[in-house]
Amino acid sequence: MNHASKPNAALRSLRKAGSAFSGTGITLLLVLLISSVLIACTGTSPWSAFGEILVGAFGSKRMFGETLVMMCPLLLTGLGLTITFRSGLSSVGAEGQIIVGGVTCSVAALSLPSTVPLFLAIPLCLLAGGLGGAIWAAIPGLLKAKMNTSELVNTVMMNYIATYFLSWMLTDVIKDPNGFYPQSAQVPLNTQIPTMMSGSRAHWGIVMALLLSILVYWLLWRTPTGYQLRVVGYNRNAARYVGIPIQRNIVLAMALHGFFSGLAGAVEILAVQYRCITGFSNNVGFDGIAVSLLGKNHPAGVIVSAFALAALRSGSGNMQRTLQVPTSLVSVIQGLIICLVLMDHYFKDKFLLLLQRGRPKKNHRKGAES
Repeated sequence: MNHASKPNAALRSLRKAGSAFSGTGITLLLVLLISSVLIACTGTSPWSAFGEILVGAFGSKRMFGETLVMMCPLLLTGLGLTITFRSGLSSVGAEGQIIVGGVTCSVAALSLPSTVPLFLAIPLCLLAGGLGGAIWAAIPGLLKAKMNTSELVNTVMMNYIATYFLSWMLTDVIKDPNGFYPQSAQVPLNTQIPTMMSGSRAHWGIVMALLLSILVYWLLWRTPTGYQLRVVGYNRNAARYVGIPIQRNIVLAMALHGFFSGLAGAVEILAVQYRCITGFSNNVGFDGIAVSLLGKNHPAGVIVSAFALAALRSGSGNMQRTLQVPTSLVSVIQGLIICLVLMDHYFKDKFLLLLQRGRPKKNHRKGAES
């Protein structure tokens, strides 16, 4: 009896694990297959192209550092979107929140005296960037909570406002008086985040982002606030029935989303650009959506997906230099990831159906004869 139950228990465990990872696994396989076909259409071997991407992402300390630098804003943006998606909200406003966070961080950095010590100046500037993004995201959150307007439409519109706000700030308010281009002056040395690896641009903001991933997990799964946010996301009627404040949690989720996106913008200013310039966000806010979806809206998955997409972006330049494969193909691959991740449940259901077909049927006749 015990010997017969062991294979059944193992099979049940296998089916459970398969149901959890089948959708993502099939999605990644399809992305790999379609990407290989697209690369082959350019007259290049897919294996050579993927090999050059790996070399460009991990081939040296400098290349690996660039991958980590690209990972940091993707990870912070993906964490903020994870909170939003877990709360049952939709947002494409991370790009605007990154912009506003970078602007408010730049204003704080340029306003601080050079005598303020580094260990105080950097946290103050990061806080200014996070608060700027939080306030920017709380506006569509309030509109959703009070008037039930679409947060999707509102966040899109806020992106446009943020873009023009940045243009105005760089040509007027914080424009470098000694420069010709629309950009701010360089932030003081006491506000610049130091690097952590010699010979690369990898900085301590990456460590901060990884620590914040642990904080987000603790918030969502180990605190009453996180429990309320997730209940609101699962079923708002049930949350209202048990007395959970729906409106407050909607605004809170959007504000936290904006805080993390604003942090991403602040880190880009203090650790990478060292000044506020046009286009410093580099569409990270939109790429963060792919990071969060591919990571299954879980901090651990977001870390992995942010690292993978950063490696893809970092290595694509080497692929273009050596094989003349355009880097725009990476954008196509990211679009495929988003489309196929949205079909994840379809792949999962098909996989479970195949498992059920392979399950041995019970012999009812034998049981009746006995």
